[in-house]
Amino acid sequence: MLGLRRWTASSAGEGFTPIWHPDPAGRWTFYETVRSEVACTRYFGAEVEQVRTGPIALDWEGQRRVHVHTTDGVGDWTIELASTPIARLISAVGSALPMAAWRSRRILSAMGRVAGWSLRAGTVKLTGMTSNGQDFYIPQRGIFAIGRVFIIPPTGEVPVAVPATEVSR
Repeated sequence: MLGLRRWTASSAGEGFTPIWHPDPAGRWTFYETVRSEVACTRYFGAEVEQVRTGPIALDWEGQRRVHVHTTDGVGDWTIELASTPIARLISAVGSALPMAAWRSRRILSAMGRVAGWSLRAGTVKLTGMTSNGQDFYIPQRGIFAIGRVFIIPPTGEVPVAVPATEVSR
């Protein structure tokens, strides 16, 4: 699993980019471009094993391909975006909803249940409480599908192609 988000603005300071990545044992590492007090760790740090602060590059190599890497070489992923009927449908419905719906915890809870079921993603929570005890809501207006992900391990092993899945944007 890989979580990536680019915040172009933040209520707590400058925009930033976080990457969330669990190892096979489920221990989370957060890569963040700003200090933890203003990044994702302030909300989820209770469950994070390791935090690495430093530059993260997002290099678009085409309309549907992005190379994401940490400058220390620990994280290196190439992601190819794709399209699926369910991703298009969810995005169309999300784009049509009024802003009031995106602020309703009841609607976000229902949307999370539908998304988890329809995407075969298990539990999807768009509202709730973080591991550090803060309330959250995530108004997802749409999703995109990941066609392929190439992971280059820091040890220099052969890149691994990960099967297609769908993730929120």
